[in-house]
This record gives sequence, C-alpha cells and structure tokens, in this order.
Amino acid sequence: LYKYDYAFIKLFMDNNDIMPNFKRSKDFLNYIKTIGCPQIPSESTFNNYYNKNEFQDGKIKCSSDKTEEIRRNKIINRFCELIK
Repeated sequence: LYKYDYAFIKLFMDNNDIMPNFKRSKDFLNYIKTIGCPQIPSESTFNNYYNKNEFQDGKIKCSSDKTEEIRRNKIINRFCELIK
C-alpha cells in the first residue's frame, strides 16, 4: 500500500453501512494499526490525502486515469476480503 491508499479505505468505510465508522482520523489509524497494517501514515499526512478525495454516486471519485480507478477498486476489494 501507498500511504494515500488508507484514505481510500476510510472514505469507503465512511460511506458503507456495514463497515466500522470513525469520526476522527486518529481513531481510524489506530484501528488500521490494530488489524496489522504496516507503515501507516502520520495523521497529518493521512488528512492531506483524505481531504483531497470525494465519494460520489456510491464510489470514490477518481481522476481521469482509468488505471488509477482500477487500482483503487482493487485496494478496497482486497481490504474487504482481509477483514472478513
């Protein structure tokens, strides 16, 4: 994972009723650490990435780069598989 990938995961979790929801970034990062994710970003780095993204029409709004959209979807799908 890249450090900004965690922002995609939280954005997905924030907009999904069956996922845990965290009001504070610090709580989310602590959760990520407890489930064994390595090399989490600092809270300020995380917030910079998180605040640059949007969730629209049931999915993360991506740049026009199709490969980036595919990569984001793979990250979210893999995360969902791991926490089952």
